[in-house]
Amino acid sequence: MAGAMEGNSNAEKWTEKEVYELGKKMMEWFKEDGNIFFQDFFVNKCGLYRTTRNYLKEKFESFSTLLEQAEELQEIKLTDGSVKNKLNAAITKFVLMNKHNYSEKTETKTEVRQIKGFNYTPPDDPDSTSNT
Repeated sequence: MAGAMEGNSNAEKWTEKEVYELGKKMMEWFKEDGNIFFQDFFVNKCGLYRTTRNYLKEKFESFSTLLEQAEELQEIKLTDGSVKNKLNAAITKFVLMNKHNYSEKTETKTEVRQIKGFNYTPPDDPDSTSNT
């Protein structure tokens, strides 16, 4: 992915300090009430789309760490807002399942029963001569 940005002067102009400051501003904005999608900050406030974010994430560890924190905060905001009926439950469920690897709980119950005193050999077994 980083190779895709090489030669792109807009992407290569970033320094560690600038990217870290951008990440800190995003976190401050994201912590405000009503801001649920940190991607909104980058796209609508800064004009930075996924390709550039991914490039900066790969290039600068400090930025990558801030994005990981934002993803965790987003997960918390979504679950908290849903539990408190502040967010649409269906949309929240969709985002949690698709962006945060949630899944519906499924239970599988396996029951094994043994019947004592009964031996059965399937008829297609050549050693089968009798059933007891």
